[in-house]
Amino acid sequence: DLLARVRFGPVFPSPPEEDDLFAAVPLRRTNRQPYDDRPVPTELFPALAAAVAAEGAHLRAVEGETRRVVSDLVAGADRIQWADRHFRRELASWLHPSRHGEGMQAFSRYGLGPLVVRSLDLGKDMGRKDHELAEEAPLLVVLGTDGDTPGDWLMAGQALARLLLRARVDGVDAAYLNQPIQVAALRPRLAEVTGATGIPQVMLRLGYGPEVDPAPRRAVSDVLIE
Repeated sequence: DLLARVRFGPVFPSPPEEDDLFAAVPLRRTNRQPYDDRPVPTELFPALAAAVAAEGAHLRAVEGETRRVVSDLVAGADRIQWADRHFRRELASWLHPSRHGEGMQAFSRYGLGPLVVRSLDLGKDMGRKDHELAEEAPLLVVLGTDGDTPGDWLMAGQALARLLLRARVDGVDAAYLNQPIQVAALRPRLAEVTGATGIPQVMLRLGYGPEVDPAPRRAVSDVLIE
C-alpha cells in the first residue's frame, strides 16, 4: 500500500515561483459559492496547464458547446448519486452542522443538514444548482492522467495541489464538480465529449467568489508519529 516516502534533503535555493506557491498554502481553500461573472485572465490557463504538466498530468479547458454537454453530465450524475441511499448515508456521515469535528460542514448555503441529506433524494434540485454552476463558471477544467493506477492517482493529487496553489497565487478560487468522474458509467463519456486523452481524474470550476473562512484542521501533533 506504500505510495511514497518523503525525506528531508539538503537545503537549496528555491525559485521565486516555488516561493509563491508556498506562500499560498495557508490561503488556499475550496470555495463552493457561486462565482461572479468576472473572467479569469486568459494567461492563467497556460500557467495552470504547465503546473499540472510539471507533475506528469494534463489539463483541458471545457469551452463552447461542450460546456453545456458537460453541465448535463454533472446534473445527471447528481441524480444518479442522490438516488442511491448508500451515497446519501455516507455523505451525511461526513457532514457536520457546526464548524467543529472532522469532515465537511453541512451544506449551509442549501440549508441542508445530515438528517435531510440522509433521508431525501435531492438529486433533481442539486443537479439543477450544479448545472448552473458548471455552465456559468468563468473557467471549467478537467485534470487527467494517462492511466488509472494508484501511481496515477498519486500523480493526479500532486498535480491538483500544484494547480490549486497556482490559481490561489492569482487570487482565483476553485471548487470541485467531480460527479461525472465519481459515477463510473459517465466517466468515459466525460473524456469523450471533452476530447481529453487518458483518464479524467478531477473536474474543477475556477473564478472569483466571496471570501470564505478556512475549514478546521487537525493539529500537527494529532497526525505526526514520532
